[in-house]
Amino acid sequence: MKLEIEEAVRTNSKAVEVATQAQETLIGVPSTIIKHLKHREGEKGVSYLDSVGKLTGGIGHLLSKEEQKKYPKGTDIPKEVYTKWLFEDSQGSYNSAKKQAKDFGIEDEEFIGALTSVNFQMGANWKSKFPSAYKHLKNKKYDRAIQEILYTSEGSGIHSDWHKQTPKRTTDFISAIQKLSK
Repeated sequence: MKLEIEEAVRTNSKAVEVATQAQETLIGVPSTIIKHLKHREGEKGVSYLDSVGKLTGGIGHLLSKEEQKKYPKGTDIPKEVYTKWLFEDSQGSYNSAKKQAKDFGIEDEEFIGALTSVNFQMGANWKSKFPSAYKHLKNKKYDRAIQEILYTSEGSGIHSDWHKQTPKRTTDFISAIQKLSK
């Protein structure tokens, strides 16, 4: 089946849509999460610098050193290549989100979706950048976690770089956290 999907991706755009749906089913990442990631990241068939100057391509894929050599800035990237990256990256992000949610004692699928987006954007080690937020989520102190995400430190009133650079992303995550306390 995997070879059939790869062939369909190479054939035409309708086949890409069918193949995408099939791969979503195969990897186990809910299609709503894939759609959200595509919406937030955008789709660029060319390598480009992201908001912090890192070489990226496709749908928010941070290029490895090897990929950077193959796709320097401004280089076209075939759809089948960046579609493959999307599924690999989203699967890893989803797996990390599920582990983290389990660590928090949270089973809410909407929250896991938002956490997948956090992992997709910042990597599975996002908790090292926001250790207090992670700790507060684990201890179910959701208002305090939100403060740590929004600001450089709780109560500082100075927005975090994360919030300044990608406010829609932090707002998505905050909304999911707020729903946990209801």
